[in-house]
Amino acid sequence: MLIILFITGASLASFITLCAQRLATHELPWLPRHSYCNACQQQLAWWQLIPIVGYCLQAGRCHYCHQRITCYFPLVELLTAVAFSSLFCLSPLHDLVIAIAILTLVFISTTDMVAQFVYPLAYCGLFPLALITNPSLVGAVEAAVLAICLHCFATRTRALGSGDVELLVLLWIIFGGITSLIIIQISSVIMLACFALSKQKRLPFIPAISLAVYLILFYQQY
Repeated sequence: MLIILFITGASLASFITLCAQRLATHELPWLPRHSYCNACQQQLAWWQLIPIVGYCLQAGRCHYCHQRITCYFPLVELLTAVAFSSLFCLSPLHDLVIAIAILTLVFISTTDMVAQFVYPLAYCGLFPLALITNPSLVGAVEAAVLAICLHCFATRTRALGSGDVELLVLLWIIFGGITSLIIIQISSVIMLACFALSKQKRLPFIPAISLAVYLILFYQQY
């Protein structure tokens, strides 16, 4: 059963990242029908499309043009597979909510990674988390204050995008203040590590926030 859940999680993550990547580059998720290398446009063979395994078999580089493949995609597939294999521990509703939330995080992280853009409608996949977190009216008021503060900060410094602000405010409403502050701290540490390793001046923040939420959900489940 664990193997089936692991494969299901990895396959869904691979499909979601493909759809997100194509939408972010103004393509249709189902066209072209075959996956291809973004560098050389060569159609990929079936074995290259196997989640996680395809990346390892190619040693992280395109089999045809030898262009380096970002480790983001196999990492997302692995994390999603691990999350799915740990489900079905509590109630079916709880597990379904967690699964939807994780796939939503995968989608918005990928669009932000590829095009620094998030579809606001995609946040709907996080709303069911309210069924297991029981948000309060106080949290909603605090989130409104947070939204104003973050908007002012983002406008003056341009350190945050509108998608970052929207996601943080939504998480504050869903999880409340304490958990949200922990998420912000974890994601900030992740970003500091990414800046240190990549030495780039600008990096997408939503993938780091999503990873922090993933860790919180995984921790709360156990």
